[in-house]
Amino acid sequence: MDLQIYECEKLIHSLSHTTVIEWFSILKGICSKVLIDMPWKLRGDISGNVIEIDESLFGKKRKYQRGSGNQNVWVFGATERSTRNAFMQIVDKRDRATLLPIIKSHIETGSTIFSDQWGAYFTLNEEGYTHDTVNHSKEFKSRTGCCTNTIEGLWGNVKLKIKKMKGVLPSHISEILDDYMYRYRFGKSNGNVYERLVTDIV
Repeated sequence: MDLQIYECEKLIHSLSHTTVIEWFSILKGICSKVLIDMPWKLRGDISGNVIEIDESLFGKKRKYQRGSGNQNVWVFGATERSTRNAFMQIVDKRDRATLLPIIKSHIETGSTIFSDQWGAYFTLNEEGYTHDTVNHSKEFKSRTGCCTNTIEGLWGNVKLKIKKMKGVLPSHISEILDDYMYRYRFGKSNGNVYERLVTDIV
């Protein structure tokens, strides 16, 4: 899963380009199905395992500026700081009506959540969460210790993978997100991700 298509073609000369692409698609499909069949919720608390949330643009338009073109994709994400378990989802809008149901579906009520000061998050305390914010226009870390470095690091890793792939179509970004969520869930905190993948294939 770490190798790119062209790298696999160099290692396995007997397989055609089409076959390698098909196998990549099959494996990514398995990852996506497992995530759907085994839903989970992130959980954060004040002891340090807080949850960081953010939205990121996969494209050229900056977060607080307008832009043109239809190749931009907004992704909402959340990650547990201590375990690195993560959730990411493509969203059409970044308003409260769109993001709040996603947060409720994927983050346990009562969790401690850190975010920037995006307006869609301002009612999280009223929804049963402990919510703290950082004003990124003034500081990277608030006086209360709130920062979003972990989720921003996740965005950087995912975008680096896409860059190494020489870019991907917007319609394929969801597969990349599922790939990362599968790795974070079954690899970084729960053993060998490759052994898990073999089990899921069988």
